[in-house]
Amino acid sequence: MLCLAAQYEMQLVIGIEYLPELVSIARHNASGLRGKRTPVEIYAVAAEDFDYSRDTVLYFFNPFEADILDAVLHKVAADRQMKPLRLAFVMESPEQRAVFDRHNWLECYARWTDGPGHLNYALYRQMHLRK
Repeated sequence: MLCLAAQYEMQLVIGIEYLPELVSIARHNASGLRGKRTPVEIYAVAAEDFDYSRDTVLYFFNPFEADILDAVLHKVAADRQMKPLRLAFVMESPEQRAVFDRHNWLECYARWTDGPGHLNYALYRQMHLRK
């Protein structure tokens, strides 16, 4: 996904990964990418420890279980301080969906599946706090 995103003009594409082996693979892939139009930075860090203050779009593909998602969303909210944010989440489980529902600073504006028993997609955006 990093390599695909880097082929579009943006300020920066950032990847975070916890496992050092996957960080090495991602860095190798990004360094050899043809048609790159945006710089890529890849960090070896736990998602709940990353600094999200400069991020405006987040993309998660089956990243972690609901308890980690909850910690990450708390960290994102604290780092972003209600600045605009969009988030794409692929393979959203019922448990993960329940976590999103508890974070009232996000609203789901699209949700779909690509077929029976296939991937569940959800798109969220930052919103004003609901009462």
